[in-house]
Amino acid sequence: MIKVKTHFINPSNPHFRTPKKCLVILPDFIGDAVLLSSIIKNLRQNFNSKCILNIVCSKSVSFLFKNAPDVNKIYLKDRIKNKTKFLQKHNYDTIIMFNYPLKWAFSAYRAKTRQRVGLSLDRLGIKKFYIWRKLLTHSIKTTPMKDVQSQISVYMHTLDNLGLEVNNEPPKFTAFAKDMLKANSLLKDIKKPIILIHAASGSIGKQWKLEYWAKTLQEIQNKFDCSFICTGIKKDIPIYEKIETLSKVKIHNFCAKTTLGETIAILSKVDIVITLDTSIAHLAAAANSPNIIVLYGPTNEKQWKPISDKSNIIQIYKELSCRPCIARFCPHKKCLNELYPEIVIERISNIMLNLINIH
Repeated sequence: MIKVKTHFINPSNPHFRTPKKCLVILPDFIGDAVLLSSIIKNLRQNFNSKCILNIVCSKSVSFLFKNAPDVNKIYLKDRIKNKTKFLQKHNYDTIIMFNYPLKWAFSAYRAKTRQRVGLSLDRLGIKKFYIWRKLLTHSIKTTPMKDVQSQISVYMHTLDNLGLEVNNEPPKFTAFAKDMLKANSLLKDIKKPIILIHAASGSIGKQWKLEYWAKTLQEIQNKFDCSFICTGIKKDIPIYEKIETLSKVKIHNFCAKTTLGETIAILSKVDIVITLDTSIAHLAAAANSPNIIVLYGPTNEKQWKPISDKSNIIQIYKELSCRPCIARFCPHKKCLNELYPEIVIERISNIMLNLINIH
């Protein structure tokens, strides 16, 4: 259950009217989009069936909403050249912007879109920014970087601020039958228990040492009879090849061999997921992976905890006065360099012992 407090309401916002045609601008990050899938569902439940609800997103995010019953149409960001003309042509009366898409906010202002909803800049540590506030008709107060509210709760505040009803169900994704068939085919000859590792991150500030990954795999392989797999994109392949070389442990490498849907199917079938604080953590939770271990560096583990009512979620992080922070280039990286493999090995071992007892 997602807890949503109501003390973020902005009294300066005008009454929000049920739109006839609403456009939602989604962030480019898959993890955010997973969390926002619950918001899209909530918007549809609040708006009447005649309301047209479209989204704009990146190609990587679009799969999550493909065939989604709550969305009328998906537009890819890179195909919209003139945002102002796009809004005017399609006659949107409402635009809801997550994160801080400044160009869309300017375009909506110029297009005179009646309702322009966006997040305040509190998360960035900016209390007053007149231009941003001027572009919005409805400003949704966010939380400071070190706040304990989860990010999905922050997104849920959007609904609360607009006077809409909030359904607190966590994000859920069920793999299509064809994706499950592909997952079964890839995993059929791999010995269980299966541990999926995700060592790649788009942010260098979140990356755990490959030597730490290697030691973790070595120790677990020495203690238990299990298998390791990975998924990802083509550029991730060398990361896992390096870990395999360092550890001398076989990793079944499915990078660039699965779609996002097939990855979700795989996540639903493995026994343990060990991941950095990336989209895989949120996808695994949405797929109800039974055991998810998330390694945090500079990011706020309270804000970015995966949400699932069926998964055993373990968060591992180093308590430091300097974290959380938004720095991605750090001279010491103590939050990750002092996050030693031993604690990760211990947590995995506890889960493995339970799995052995179950079987």
